Amino acid sequence: MAAQASPIQSWRIVVLRADFPLEDPDEATTSGTGQFDLRDLSLALADYRFPYETPPHDRPYFERHMAALARYYSVVSEGMIEIDYAVFPRRRDAYRLPIPALIYGNGRTPEEIGAKWVQLVQDAV
Repeated sequence: MAAQASPIQSWRIVVLRADFPLEDPDEATTSGTGQFDLRDLSLALADYRFPYETPPHDRPYFERHMAALARYYSVVSEGMIEIDYAVFPRRRDAYRLPIPALIYGNGRTPEEIGAKWVQLVQDAV
């Protein structure tokens, strides 16, 4: 008797591109300045030590990452996981959160860290 094949799993993922108010001066305890680097690669390359994960960090950039993720899971699951995704906003820039990144990540206890994550998600949507 042949083993019954497992059903294909379909995962739906929503990607919300959200950035933060510009850090000026740059906050040393966070990465970057709080905003996605939307500069053309020819203008930004000199600022990047390694030539990968380079700008522009716009919607197509994240769509390429999601396509790679979907391919990865399809291969390692032997076609049993399919990922459907949507990247928002549809425009080039991101949603802007109202407070700096440092505030969302500055928790000291598991409860405080969890509350900061909840606040970040609430502010993003």
